[in-house]
Amino acid sequence: MELFTGKTVVVSGGAEGIGFAVAQAVGREGMNVVITDISPDTLAKAEASLSEQSIPVLALTADARSEGDWNRITEAAIARFGAIHALMNNAGVGGGGSSGPIEDHSAEDWRWTIDVNLMGVVFGMKSVVPHIKAAGGGWIVNVASMAGMNMLAERSLNSVLPEKESFPYTIRVVSDITESNGSSSMASVCGGC
Repeated sequence: MELFTGKTVVVSGGAEGIGFAVAQAVGREGMNVVITDISPDTLAKAEASLSEQSIPVLALTADARSEGDWNRITEAAIARFGAIHALMNNAGVGGGGSSGPIEDHSAEDWRWTIDVNLMGVVFGMKSVVPHIKAAGGGWIVNVASMAGMNMLAERSLNSVLPEKESFPYTIRVVSDITESNGSSSMASVCGGC
């Protein structure tokens, strides 16, 4: 597909699952692929698989919670491929780090979840969006589970906004950030919806 040929995508959590499947699919359509993951072993297997398919790939061990890692990712992507046209914020973890009632989860469990699932997206966009704008526009895809779309009674805190208003509010904030030059698109994808 000509739309993707020669363009570059950064996929967090790109070493397996949905992230790897997307990296493989767009790579087969001609995109340069930058995959990141916290697991070096999983990342090495994914890199080898993409390379065997002749997909231009850069694989970087990174923690989505780290703004410094996101800056390193964008610098390496620009150095290797010259531009970034798309971001897929795919890295994510389950709520509270384990199952069970909310009162059984530690503050550290929740901080970890919030840092990966929220701050990882924020840091990814903060680091990558300027490069997408510099490339003349592109795409951002934020992946979430059903938990990203709804308040789950067993596993959530009281929300400031009513359930049906919280997700559209988040979309509006992200859209405001990415549309300032009028040439970028943003989508949020829910695998369980």
